[in-house]
Amino acid sequence: MNTQMLMTAISLLLVGIFSIATSSIAIECYDYKDTTKTIKEAKEGNYTFVIVNLVFAIIMVIVSFASAYFATQG
Repeated sequence: MNTQMLMTAISLLLVGIFSIATSSIAIECYDYKDTTKTIKEAKEGNYTFVIVNLVFAIIMVIVSFASAYFATQG
């Protein structure tokens, strides 16, 4: 078992989970409709960044599972 690769996989998993959580909270804040002009309309570039961050975080979690699998096979 490759310990260094396994620790990398665990680190990727933790960072990915925290990134998914923060991106989800940010998306909820952007969708909150309390004013006449929503934050999503006012800051379109930031909303796009949050969506891209969420996609990359999901990919990071998938890669961490693959990395953990290959670490335990060797």
